[in-house]
Amino acid sequence: MSRSSPIGLSLCSWNANGLLKTRIELRIFIEKHSPDIILIQETHLRPSHSFNIANYRCYRNDRITEARAVGGTLILIKNNIKHYHLPTSPLQAIEATIVIINLPNHNPISTVSCYIPPNFDTNIFTIDLENIIQTSSDCIIFGDLNATLSAWNCTHNSTRGNKLVDFTNLLNLNIAYPNSPTRFGHGTANTIDIAIIRNFYYPFDIFTTPDLSSDHNPVYLNFKLTRHQSTLKIPEIFLRVGQNTQTI
Repeated sequence: MSRSSPIGLSLCSWNANGLLKTRIELRIFIEKHSPDIILIQETHLRPSHSFNIANYRCYRNDRITEARAVGGTLILIKNNIKHYHLPTSPLQAIEATIVIINLPNHNPISTVSCYIPPNFDTNIFTIDLENIIQTSSDCIIFGDLNATLSAWNCTHNSTRGNKLVDFTNLLNLNIAYPNSPTRFGHGTANTIDIAIIRNFYYPFDIFTTPDLSSDHNPVYLNFKLTRHQSTLKIPEIFLRVGQNTQTI
């Protein structure tokens, strides 16, 4: 597992399915792997809950409900990374937490922990995504998008998966996904924890491992940042289904 370095940026996304019951396990995981940014979905936190990790700043959006705590997104970012928190504008079908990071000699990068609940409207989520990508010219939307498509190794094509591909093709965005499943159910396994990337075309690895207790495995997205913009190439594991440029 790669650790942070002056020429790297390591992200880890995880649907925790409840943080309070896994906070000790998560702390051990972070001490071991030290990702630069951790993006968490389904935190199940209320505003009254305290959650902090040493050496990281924590930003979160809890789903406000009178029933049991559900949903919610969170970002942990290392204290030594220059950044600022961007409050999330009202969204209709997505939950998100946004941090703008400022790396030396790079444009600001909007980094988004994104959760699309499975029962939310499948027709308007792209409006929310379009609003989110306006936050910076370089953008990484990473999390549990609950969008299945055989193109990224899912067992079936869903309405949301098809709409997501149409949306990303229309706006010239790219989808990055691991080669192994990220979410496990009763006799099922799908890849629904993926990343949408705009303009941030650096070499990267994306993979998942069973390191934490949840029905989702954490997904690692590790970028290698080059110093000369003229040498940048679009990594070959990006997916653009509608334009027949899929490479695995």
